[in-house]
Amino acid sequence: MRQWLALALGLAVALGAGRARARRFALLVGDDAGDATDEKLHFAQDDAKRMAAVLTELGGVQPGDARVLLEQDAQQVHQALDALLRDLQAKARPGDQLVLYFSGHADEGELHLRGGRLPLSVLNDFAKRAPVDVVLLIIDACRSGSITRLKGLRAVGASPVNVDLSSMKGRVVIGSSGPDEYAQESDSLRGSYFTSHLVAGLRGAADTSRDGVVTLDEAYAYAYAHTIESTFATRGGVQHPSYHMDLRGQGELALTSPSSARGHLRVDLADPAELTVTNTSTGALVGEFIKSAGPAVLAVPPGAYQVRLRVDGRIAEEAVEVPEGGEAVVGAGELFRLASASTSFKGGGGTDLDLGVAAAFGSGLTQGVPGGPGLEVSAAIRPRRLLGPLDTLTLELVTRQSRALGQVPYDERTIDGRAGLAFSADIAGLRARVGPAIGVVFTHQSRLPGSQTRDSFSPEAGISAQAALRLVGQVEVFAQAFGGAAHLSTNVSSRFIWRGDLALGLALRL
Repeated sequence: MRQWLALALGLAVALGAGRARARRFALLVGDDAGDATDEKLHFAQDDAKRMAAVLTELGGVQPGDARVLLEQDAQQVHQALDALLRDLQAKARPGDQLVLYFSGHADEGELHLRGGRLPLSVLNDFAKRAPVDVVLLIIDACRSGSITRLKGLRAVGASPVNVDLSSMKGRVVIGSSGPDEYAQESDSLRGSYFTSHLVAGLRGAADTSRDGVVTLDEAYAYAYAHTIESTFATRGGVQHPSYHMDLRGQGELALTSPSSARGHLRVDLADPAELTVTNTSTGALVGEFIKSAGPAVLAVPPGAYQVRLRVDGRIAEEAVEVPEGGEAVVGAGELFRLASASTSFKGGGGTDLDLGVAAAFGSGLTQGVPGGPGLEVSAAIRPRRLLGPLDTLTLELVTRQSRALGQVPYDERTIDGRAGLAFSADIAGLRARVGPAIGVVFTHQSRLPGSQTRDSFSPEAGISAQAALRLVGQVEVFAQAFGGAAHLSTNVSSRFIWRGDLALGLALRL
Protein backbone atom coordinates (compact mmCIF):
# COMPACT_ATOMS: atom_id res chain seq x y z
CA MET A 1 0.00 0.00 0.00
CA ARG A 2 2.81 2.38 0.90
CA GLN A 3 4.52 1.61 -2.38
CA TRP A 4 1.33 2.56 -4.28
CA LEU A 5 1.04 5.81 -2.30
CA ALA A 6 4.67 6.65 -2.95
CA LEU A 7 4.22 5.93 -6.64
CA ALA A 8 1.07 8.10 -6.81
CA LEU A 9 2.82 10.90 -4.93
CA GLY A 10 5.81 10.73 -7.24
CA LEU A 11 3.55 10.79 -10.29
CA ALA A 12 1.68 13.82 -8.93
CA VAL A 13 4.94 15.65 -8.26
CA ALA A 14 6.17 14.81 -11.74
CA LEU A 15 2.96 16.02 -13.34
CA GLY A 16 3.07 19.19 -11.25
CA ALA A 17 6.65 19.81 -12.28
CA GLY A 18 5.66 19.26 -15.92
CA ARG A 19 2.93 21.84 -15.59
CA ALA A 20 5.27 24.25 -13.84
CA ARG A 21 7.65 23.98 -16.77
CA ALA A 22 4.87 24.91 -19.22
CA ARG A 23 5.81 28.18 -20.87
CA ARG A 24 3.82 30.93 -22.53
CA PHE A 25 5.32 33.05 -25.33
CA ALA A 26 3.86 36.26 -26.75
CA LEU A 27 4.29 38.47 -29.82
CA LEU A 28 2.43 41.77 -29.71
CA VAL A 29 2.22 44.23 -32.61
CA GLY A 30 0.86 47.77 -32.47
CA ASP A 31 0.84 50.23 -35.37
CA ASP A 32 -0.94 53.61 -35.51
CA ALA A 33 -0.06 54.51 -39.10
CA GLY A 34 -1.57 51.84 -41.35
CA ASP A 35 -1.25 52.58 -45.04
CA ALA A 36 -1.66 55.79 -47.05
CA THR A 37 -5.47 55.54 -47.12
CA ASP A 38 -5.94 55.04 -43.37
CA GLU A 39 -6.82 57.54 -40.69
CA LYS A 40 -3.96 57.75 -38.20
CA LEU A 41 -4.78 56.01 -34.96
CA HIS A 42 -3.80 57.32 -31.54
CA PHE A 43 -3.63 54.29 -29.27
CA ALA A 44 -2.83 51.08 -31.19
CA GLN A 45 0.73 51.04 -29.90
CA ASP A 46 -0.50 51.70 -26.36
CA ASP A 47 -2.89 48.74 -26.78
CA ALA A 48 0.03 46.43 -27.54
CA LYS A 49 2.05 47.73 -24.60
CA ARG A 50 -0.87 47.30 -22.20
CA MET A 51 -1.48 43.75 -23.38
CA ALA A 52 2.23 42.98 -22.93
CA ALA A 53 2.13 44.40 -19.41
CA VAL A 54 -0.84 42.32 -18.27
CA LEU A 55 0.58 39.14 -19.81
CA THR A 56 3.97 39.56 -18.14
CA GLU A 57 2.52 40.67 -14.80
CA LEU A 58 -0.32 38.17 -14.53
CA GLY A 59 -0.32 35.86 -17.55
CA GLY A 60 2.75 33.74 -16.98
CA VAL A 61 4.79 35.28 -19.80
CA GLN A 62 8.37 35.93 -18.75
CA PRO A 63 9.74 39.31 -19.91
CA GLY A 64 12.24 37.56 -22.18
CA ASP A 65 9.45 35.60 -23.86
CA ALA A 66 7.39 38.69 -24.78
CA ARG A 67 8.22 40.54 -27.99
CA VAL A 68 6.56 43.91 -28.61
CA LEU A 69 6.76 45.38 -32.12
CA LEU A 70 5.82 49.04 -32.54
CA GLU A 71 5.86 51.07 -35.77
CA GLN A 72 7.09 48.09 -37.82
CA ASP A 73 6.26 47.57 -41.46
CA ALA A 74 4.87 44.38 -42.98
CA GLN A 75 8.28 43.01 -43.93
CA GLN A 76 9.66 43.57 -40.42
CA VAL A 77 6.66 41.83 -38.85
CA HIS A 78 7.07 38.93 -41.29
CA GLN A 79 10.74 38.68 -40.30
CA ALA A 80 9.77 38.77 -36.62
CA LEU A 81 7.37 35.85 -37.19
CA ASP A 82 10.15 33.85 -38.86
CA ALA A 83 12.51 34.61 -35.96
CA LEU A 84 9.83 33.63 -33.45
CA LEU A 85 9.20 30.34 -35.26
CA ARG A 86 12.91 29.48 -35.07
CA ASP A 87 12.92 30.43 -31.38
CA LEU A 88 9.91 28.23 -30.66
CA GLN A 89 11.42 25.30 -32.55
CA ALA A 90 14.47 25.55 -30.28
CA LYS A 91 12.75 26.28 -26.95
CA ALA A 92 9.10 25.13 -26.95
CA ARG A 93 8.13 22.01 -25.04
CA PRO A 94 4.86 20.03 -24.71
CA GLY A 95 2.20 22.11 -22.98
CA ASP A 96 3.66 25.47 -24.05
CA GLN A 97 1.44 28.20 -25.45
CA LEU A 98 1.69 31.24 -27.68
CA VAL A 99 -0.26 34.52 -27.71
CA LEU A 100 -0.24 36.57 -30.93
CA TYR A 101 -1.77 40.05 -30.68
CA PHE A 102 -2.24 42.82 -33.24
CA SER A 103 -3.77 46.29 -32.85
CA GLY A 104 -4.02 48.60 -35.83
CA HIS A 105 -5.64 48.91 -39.25
CA ALA A 106 -6.96 46.01 -41.31
CA ASP A 107 -9.49 45.13 -43.94
CA GLU A 108 -11.23 41.83 -44.62
CA GLY A 109 -8.02 40.13 -45.77
CA GLU A 110 -4.92 42.05 -44.72
CA LEU A 111 -3.25 43.91 -41.85
CA HIS A 112 -2.10 47.44 -42.72
CA LEU A 113 1.42 48.11 -41.43
CA ARG A 114 3.40 51.30 -42.01
CA GLY A 115 2.45 51.64 -45.66
CA GLY A 116 2.51 47.92 -46.41
CA ARG A 117 0.15 44.99 -45.94
CA LEU A 118 0.40 41.58 -44.34
CA PRO A 119 -2.19 38.94 -45.34
CA LEU A 120 -4.20 37.58 -42.43
CA SER A 121 -3.57 34.13 -43.87
CA VAL A 122 0.10 34.53 -42.86
CA LEU A 123 -0.94 34.69 -39.20
CA ASN A 124 -3.30 31.78 -39.62
CA ASP A 125 -0.58 29.67 -41.26
CA PHE A 126 1.87 30.64 -38.53
CA ALA A 127 -0.63 29.59 -35.87
CA LYS A 128 -0.84 26.14 -37.50
CA ARG A 129 2.95 25.75 -37.86
CA ALA A 130 3.99 27.02 -34.40
CA PRO A 131 5.34 24.06 -32.34
CA VAL A 132 3.22 24.78 -29.26
CA ASP A 133 0.10 23.15 -27.92
CA VAL A 134 -2.11 26.23 -27.93
CA VAL A 135 -2.08 29.41 -30.02
CA LEU A 136 -4.30 32.34 -29.02
CA LEU A 137 -4.57 34.89 -31.85
CA ILE A 138 -6.17 38.26 -31.04
CA ILE A 139 -6.79 40.83 -33.79
CA ASP A 140 -8.06 44.26 -32.70
CA ALA A 141 -8.80 45.91 -36.04
CA CYS A 142 -11.64 46.67 -38.41
CA ARG A 143 -13.34 43.66 -39.98
CA SER A 144 -11.16 41.36 -37.88
CA GLY A 145 -14.03 38.89 -37.72
CA SER A 146 -13.03 37.84 -41.24
CA ILE A 147 -10.01 35.92 -39.93
CA THR A 148 -12.31 33.74 -37.85
CA ARG A 149 -13.86 32.49 -41.10
CA LEU A 150 -10.62 30.74 -42.05
CA LYS A 151 -10.75 27.04 -42.70
CA GLY A 152 -10.51 24.80 -39.67
CA LEU A 153 -12.21 27.11 -37.18
CA ARG A 154 -15.72 26.92 -35.84
CA ALA A 155 -17.83 29.57 -34.22
CA VAL A 156 -18.36 29.57 -30.48
CA GLY A 157 -21.95 30.13 -29.46
CA ALA A 158 -23.49 30.73 -26.08
CA SER A 159 -22.00 27.58 -24.55
CA PRO A 160 -18.88 28.12 -22.45
CA VAL A 161 -15.51 27.15 -23.85
CA ASN A 162 -13.74 24.64 -21.61
CA VAL A 163 -10.10 23.82 -22.32
CA ASP A 164 -7.36 22.34 -20.18
CA LEU A 165 -3.80 23.58 -20.09
CA SER A 166 -2.23 20.16 -19.75
CA SER A 167 -4.08 18.24 -22.47
CA MET A 168 -5.62 20.82 -24.79
CA LYS A 169 -4.23 21.49 -28.27
CA GLY A 170 -5.36 23.79 -31.04
CA ARG A 171 -6.12 27.40 -31.92
CA VAL A 172 -8.33 30.17 -30.64
CA VAL A 173 -8.88 33.27 -32.79
CA ILE A 174 -10.52 36.37 -31.35
CA GLY A 175 -11.47 39.36 -33.50
CA SER A 176 -12.48 42.66 -31.94
CA SER A 177 -15.16 43.32 -34.57
CA GLY A 178 -17.45 41.52 -36.99
CA PRO A 179 -16.48 40.81 -40.61
CA ASP A 180 -18.15 44.03 -41.81
CA GLU A 181 -17.72 46.24 -38.75
CA TYR A 182 -15.40 49.03 -37.67
CA ALA A 183 -13.21 48.59 -34.61
CA GLN A 184 -13.15 51.79 -32.59
CA GLU A 185 -10.80 53.45 -30.15
CA SER A 186 -11.70 55.92 -27.43
CA ASP A 187 -10.02 59.13 -26.30
CA SER A 188 -11.20 58.69 -22.71
CA LEU A 189 -9.96 55.09 -22.53
CA ARG A 190 -6.77 56.02 -24.39
CA GLY A 191 -7.09 52.76 -26.27
CA SER A 192 -9.45 50.64 -28.30
CA TYR A 193 -12.72 49.64 -26.70
CA PHE A 194 -12.10 45.92 -27.11
CA THR A 195 -8.51 45.79 -25.87
CA SER A 196 -9.32 48.12 -22.97
CA HIS A 197 -12.11 45.83 -21.81
CA LEU A 198 -10.04 42.70 -22.42
CA VAL A 199 -7.16 44.04 -20.32
CA ALA A 200 -9.59 45.08 -17.59
CA GLY A 201 -11.04 41.58 -17.59
CA LEU A 202 -7.58 39.99 -17.39
CA ARG A 203 -6.75 42.18 -14.39
CA GLY A 204 -9.63 40.70 -12.46
CA ALA A 205 -12.83 42.39 -13.59
CA ALA A 206 -13.83 39.24 -15.51
CA ASP A 207 -13.28 36.88 -12.55
CA THR A 208 -16.95 36.00 -12.06
CA SER A 209 -16.10 32.82 -10.18
CA ARG A 210 -14.11 34.88 -7.62
CA ASP A 211 -11.38 32.22 -7.54
CA GLY A 212 -8.50 34.61 -8.32
CA VAL A 213 -8.04 33.22 -11.86
CA VAL A 214 -9.39 34.63 -15.15
CA THR A 215 -10.11 31.99 -17.75
CA LEU A 216 -10.36 32.37 -21.51
CA ASP A 217 -14.13 32.06 -21.33
CA GLU A 218 -14.43 34.67 -18.57
CA ALA A 219 -12.12 37.16 -20.31
CA TYR A 220 -13.89 36.92 -23.66
CA ALA A 221 -17.39 37.07 -22.17
CA TYR A 222 -16.44 40.24 -20.27
CA ALA A 223 -14.77 41.93 -23.25
CA TYR A 224 -17.61 40.95 -25.59
CA ALA A 225 -20.41 42.28 -23.40
CA HIS A 226 -18.74 45.56 -22.53
CA THR A 227 -17.47 46.27 -26.05
CA ILE A 228 -21.05 46.03 -27.30
CA GLU A 229 -22.27 48.23 -24.44
CA SER A 230 -19.56 50.86 -24.96
CA THR A 231 -20.09 51.12 -28.73
CA PHE A 232 -23.88 51.02 -28.69
CA ALA A 233 -24.26 54.80 -29.18
CA THR A 234 -21.02 55.63 -31.02
CA ARG A 235 -20.96 56.90 -34.58
CA GLY A 236 -19.24 53.71 -35.72
CA GLY A 237 -22.16 51.57 -34.62
CA VAL A 238 -22.25 48.53 -32.38
CA GLN A 239 -19.04 46.50 -32.47
CA HIS A 240 -19.47 42.72 -32.06
CA PRO A 241 -16.29 40.82 -31.18
CA SER A 242 -15.98 37.35 -32.73
CA TYR A 243 -14.57 34.18 -31.22
CA HIS A 244 -13.78 30.99 -33.14
CA MET A 245 -11.74 27.94 -32.21
CA ASP A 246 -10.27 24.61 -33.18
CA LEU A 247 -9.46 22.99 -29.84
CA ARG A 248 -9.33 19.52 -28.41
CA GLY A 249 -9.38 18.90 -24.68
CA GLN A 250 -11.36 19.48 -21.53
CA GLY A 251 -11.15 21.83 -18.59
CA GLU A 252 -10.53 25.56 -18.44
CA LEU A 253 -7.66 27.59 -19.85
CA ALA A 254 -6.39 30.09 -17.29
CA LEU A 255 -5.13 33.28 -18.96
CA THR A 256 -4.16 35.32 -15.90
CA SER A 257 -3.90 34.92 -12.15
CA PRO A 258 -4.83 38.27 -10.55
CA SER A 259 -4.66 36.76 -7.07
CA SER A 260 -0.88 36.34 -7.45
CA ALA A 261 -0.26 40.02 -8.32
CA ARG A 262 2.13 42.17 -6.31
CA GLY A 263 -0.64 44.65 -5.52
CA HIS A 264 -4.43 44.90 -5.52
CA LEU A 265 -7.24 47.44 -5.55
CA ARG A 266 -10.27 46.36 -3.60
CA VAL A 267 -13.53 48.08 -4.51
CA ASP A 268 -15.90 47.59 -1.57
CA LEU A 269 -19.02 49.05 -3.16
CA ALA A 270 -22.23 47.03 -3.10
CA ASP A 271 -23.67 48.63 -6.24
CA PRO A 272 -22.42 48.05 -9.80
CA ALA A 273 -19.88 50.68 -10.80
CA GLU A 274 -17.50 51.80 -13.54
CA LEU A 275 -14.02 52.97 -12.60
CA THR A 276 -10.88 54.15 -14.35
CA VAL A 277 -7.47 53.66 -12.77
CA THR A 278 -4.59 55.95 -13.73
CA ASN A 279 -1.00 55.71 -12.52
CA THR A 280 -0.31 59.04 -10.80
CA SER A 281 3.45 58.95 -11.44
CA THR A 282 3.39 58.19 -15.16
CA GLY A 283 -0.09 59.39 -16.12
CA ALA A 284 -0.68 56.03 -17.86
CA LEU A 285 -4.19 54.66 -17.81
CA VAL A 286 -4.13 51.18 -16.28
CA GLY A 287 -7.66 50.48 -17.42
CA GLU A 288 -11.37 51.10 -17.22
CA PHE A 289 -13.15 48.47 -15.16
CA ILE A 290 -16.85 47.65 -15.01
CA LYS A 291 -17.78 46.05 -11.72
CA SER A 292 -20.91 44.05 -11.10
CA ALA A 293 -22.78 44.08 -7.78
CA GLY A 294 -20.66 43.29 -4.76
CA PRO A 295 -16.97 43.85 -4.00
CA ALA A 296 -14.28 43.37 -6.63
CA VAL A 297 -10.50 42.96 -6.52
CA LEU A 298 -8.29 44.24 -9.37
CA ALA A 299 -4.63 43.41 -9.89
CA VAL A 300 -2.30 46.40 -10.34
CA PRO A 301 1.42 46.95 -9.71
CA PRO A 302 2.34 48.71 -6.43
CA GLY A 303 2.24 52.50 -6.72
CA ALA A 304 0.10 55.62 -6.51
CA TYR A 305 -3.17 55.74 -8.46
CA GLN A 306 -6.03 58.09 -9.20
CA VAL A 307 -9.31 56.19 -9.22
CA ARG A 308 -12.49 57.59 -10.74
CA LEU A 309 -15.80 55.87 -10.12
CA ARG A 310 -19.24 56.21 -11.65
CA VAL A 311 -22.04 54.84 -9.48
CA ASP A 312 -25.74 55.44 -10.31
CA GLY A 313 -24.84 58.42 -12.49
CA ARG A 314 -22.66 60.00 -9.81
CA ILE A 315 -18.94 60.36 -10.39
CA ALA A 316 -16.30 60.34 -7.67
CA GLU A 317 -12.52 60.53 -7.51
CA GLU A 318 -10.02 59.21 -4.99
CA ALA A 319 -6.23 58.94 -4.70
CA VAL A 320 -4.89 55.65 -3.34
CA GLU A 321 -1.51 54.04 -2.68
CA VAL A 322 -1.12 50.33 -3.42
CA PRO A 323 1.61 48.85 -1.21
CA GLU A 324 4.02 46.11 -2.26
CA GLY A 325 2.35 42.80 -1.53
CA GLY A 326 -0.79 44.50 -0.18
CA GLU A 327 -3.99 46.16 -1.27
CA ALA A 328 -5.70 49.56 -1.25
CA VAL A 329 -9.40 49.88 -0.54
CA VAL A 330 -11.29 52.23 -2.85
CA GLY A 331 -14.13 54.42 -1.57
CA ALA A 332 -15.83 57.56 -2.93
CA GLY A 333 -14.47 61.10 -2.94
CA GLU A 334 -15.80 64.44 -4.14
CA LEU A 335 -18.13 64.42 -7.13
CA PHE A 336 -17.18 66.02 -10.43
CA ARG A 337 -18.34 66.00 -14.05
CA LEU A 338 -16.89 64.14 -16.99
CA ALA A 339 -17.37 64.97 -20.66
CA SER A 340 -18.43 62.24 -23.08
CA ALA A 341 -15.67 60.56 -25.01
CA SER A 342 -14.97 60.88 -28.70
CA THR A 343 -14.08 57.90 -30.88
CA SER A 344 -12.21 57.16 -34.05
CA PHE A 345 -12.31 54.13 -36.34
CA LYS A 346 -9.50 51.60 -36.62
CA GLY A 347 -9.39 51.53 -40.40
CA GLY A 348 -12.82 52.92 -41.12
CA GLY A 349 -14.24 56.19 -42.29
CA GLY A 350 -16.54 58.67 -40.66
CA THR A 351 -16.42 62.33 -39.74
CA ASP A 352 -17.11 64.30 -36.59
CA LEU A 353 -18.92 67.60 -37.19
CA ASP A 354 -19.47 70.39 -34.65
CA LEU A 355 -21.68 73.38 -35.50
CA GLY A 356 -21.60 76.38 -33.17
CA VAL A 357 -23.11 79.82 -32.74
CA ALA A 358 -21.79 82.33 -30.22
CA ALA A 359 -21.84 85.91 -29.03
CA ALA A 360 -18.49 87.48 -29.82
CA PHE A 361 -16.43 90.53 -28.94
CA GLY A 362 -13.34 91.53 -30.87
CA SER A 363 -10.86 94.26 -31.58
CA GLY A 364 -11.47 96.85 -34.26
CA LEU A 365 -9.50 96.89 -37.47
CA THR A 366 -8.91 100.58 -38.10
CA GLN A 367 -7.48 103.36 -36.01
CA GLY A 368 -9.81 104.75 -33.39
CA VAL A 369 -12.05 101.66 -33.23
CA PRO A 370 -11.50 99.89 -29.86
CA GLY A 371 -13.68 96.92 -30.71
CA GLY A 372 -17.26 95.82 -30.61
CA PRO A 373 -19.78 93.03 -30.16
CA GLY A 374 -20.87 90.62 -32.85
CA LEU A 375 -21.96 87.15 -33.80
CA GLU A 376 -19.85 84.10 -34.63
CA VAL A 377 -20.82 80.99 -36.57
CA SER A 378 -18.32 78.14 -36.55
CA ALA A 379 -17.80 74.57 -37.70
CA ALA A 380 -15.22 71.94 -36.83
CA ILE A 381 -14.73 68.82 -38.91
CA ARG A 382 -12.72 65.73 -38.01
CA PRO A 383 -12.24 63.82 -41.28
CA ARG A 384 -10.82 60.33 -41.67
CA ARG A 385 -7.32 61.62 -42.24
CA LEU A 386 -5.74 65.05 -41.99
CA LEU A 387 -2.20 66.21 -41.19
CA GLY A 388 -0.35 64.37 -38.43
CA PRO A 389 -1.47 65.52 -34.97
CA LEU A 390 -3.59 68.27 -36.55
CA ASP A 391 -6.77 66.22 -36.78
CA THR A 392 -9.48 68.90 -37.02
CA LEU A 393 -10.44 71.38 -39.74
CA THR A 394 -11.93 74.58 -38.27
CA LEU A 395 -14.08 77.21 -40.03
CA GLU A 396 -15.14 80.51 -38.46
CA LEU A 397 -17.28 83.41 -39.67
CA VAL A 398 -17.45 86.44 -37.37
CA THR A 399 -19.32 89.70 -37.99
CA ARG A 400 -19.03 92.78 -35.77
CA GLN A 401 -20.42 96.32 -35.71
CA SER A 402 -18.32 99.03 -34.07
CA ARG A 403 -18.11 102.83 -33.85
CA ALA A 404 -14.94 104.88 -33.90
CA LEU A 405 -14.07 107.11 -30.97
CA GLY A 406 -12.41 110.46 -31.51
CA GLN A 407 -12.80 113.59 -33.50
CA VAL A 408 -14.07 111.79 -36.62
CA PRO A 409 -16.66 109.22 -35.53
CA TYR A 410 -17.68 106.66 -38.13
CA ASP A 411 -19.23 103.22 -38.25
CA GLU A 412 -17.19 100.10 -38.99
CA ARG A 413 -18.51 96.65 -39.88
CA THR A 414 -16.11 93.75 -40.22
CA ILE A 415 -16.64 90.21 -41.43
CA ASP A 416 -13.87 87.72 -40.63
CA GLY A 417 -13.69 84.42 -42.52
CA ARG A 418 -11.06 82.00 -41.18
CA ALA A 419 -10.00 78.42 -41.76
CA GLY A 420 -7.51 76.45 -39.72
CA LEU A 421 -6.11 73.12 -38.61
CA ALA A 422 -6.17 72.12 -34.95
CA PHE A 423 -5.04 69.46 -32.53
CA SER A 424 -7.92 68.22 -30.38
CA ALA A 425 -7.98 66.30 -27.08
CA ASP A 426 -10.11 65.59 -24.03
CA ILE A 427 -8.49 67.16 -20.97
CA ALA A 428 -9.98 66.75 -17.48
CA GLY A 429 -13.49 66.50 -18.85
CA LEU A 430 -13.09 69.35 -21.35
CA ARG A 431 -12.87 68.91 -25.11
CA ALA A 432 -10.10 71.26 -26.19
CA ARG A 433 -8.50 72.15 -29.50
CA VAL A 434 -5.82 74.60 -30.62
CA GLY A 435 -4.08 75.32 -33.91
CA PRO A 436 -3.13 77.86 -36.58
CA ALA A 437 -5.75 79.70 -38.63
CA ILE A 438 -5.65 82.05 -41.61
CA GLY A 439 -8.35 84.16 -43.21
CA VAL A 440 -9.53 87.41 -44.71
CA VAL A 441 -11.23 90.40 -43.03
CA PHE A 442 -13.71 92.46 -45.03
CA THR A 443 -14.10 95.97 -43.60
CA HIS A 444 -16.88 98.42 -44.49
CA GLN A 445 -16.55 101.97 -43.12
CA SER A 446 -19.50 104.35 -43.41
CA ARG A 447 -20.50 107.84 -42.20
CA LEU A 448 -17.05 109.16 -43.03
CA PRO A 449 -16.69 112.93 -43.67
CA GLY A 450 -18.70 113.85 -46.74
CA SER A 451 -20.84 110.72 -46.31
CA GLN A 452 -18.09 108.66 -47.86
CA THR A 453 -17.77 104.88 -47.53
CA ARG A 454 -14.64 102.76 -47.75
CA ASP A 455 -14.24 99.00 -48.25
CA SER A 456 -11.09 96.92 -47.86
CA PHE A 457 -9.90 93.31 -47.65
CA SER A 458 -7.13 92.37 -45.21
CA PRO A 459 -5.41 88.98 -44.84
CA GLU A 460 -4.95 87.74 -41.27
CA ALA A 461 -3.22 84.85 -39.50
CA GLY A 462 -3.00 83.65 -35.94
CA ILE A 463 -3.86 80.97 -33.39
CA SER A 464 -7.38 79.76 -32.64
CA ALA A 465 -8.26 77.85 -29.46
CA GLN A 466 -11.47 76.41 -28.05
CA ALA A 467 -12.61 74.61 -24.90
CA ALA A 468 -16.02 72.90 -24.77
CA LEU A 469 -18.03 71.16 -22.06
CA ARG A 470 -20.98 68.91 -22.82
CA LEU A 471 -24.27 70.11 -21.30
CA VAL A 472 -26.83 67.52 -22.35
CA GLY A 473 -27.01 65.04 -25.20
CA GLN A 474 -25.03 66.44 -28.13
CA VAL A 475 -25.18 70.07 -26.96
CA GLU A 476 -22.00 71.72 -25.69
CA VAL A 477 -21.13 75.12 -24.27
CA PHE A 478 -17.85 76.47 -25.59
CA ALA A 479 -15.45 79.39 -25.26
CA GLN A 480 -13.27 80.32 -28.21
CA ALA A 481 -10.42 82.77 -28.68
CA PHE A 482 -8.38 83.99 -31.63
CA GLY A 483 -5.20 86.02 -31.54
CA GLY A 484 -3.02 87.12 -34.44
CA ALA A 485 -2.26 89.88 -36.89
CA ALA A 486 -3.83 91.36 -40.02
CA HIS A 487 -2.36 93.46 -42.82
CA LEU A 488 -4.59 96.46 -43.45
CA SER A 489 -4.18 98.26 -46.75
CA THR A 490 -6.38 101.22 -47.70
CA ASN A 491 -5.97 104.36 -49.78
CA VAL A 492 -4.90 106.06 -46.54
CA SER A 493 -2.33 103.65 -45.05
CA SER A 494 -0.86 100.16 -45.14
CA ARG A 495 0.29 98.44 -41.91
CA PHE A 496 0.13 95.32 -39.71
CA ILE A 497 -2.18 95.43 -36.70
CA TRP A 498 -2.88 92.99 -33.87
CA ARG A 499 -6.20 91.18 -33.95
CA GLY A 500 -8.12 89.31 -31.30
CA ASP A 501 -11.60 88.17 -30.42
CA LEU A 502 -13.44 86.10 -27.82
CA ALA A 503 -16.66 84.14 -28.23
CA LEU A 504 -19.00 82.25 -25.91
CA GLY A 505 -21.80 80.11 -27.24
CA LEU A 506 -23.40 76.72 -27.84
CA ALA A 507 -22.41 73.95 -30.24
CA LEU A 508 -24.16 70.86 -31.58
CA ARG A 509 -21.96 67.82 -32.03
CA LEU A 510 -23.04 65.57 -34.90
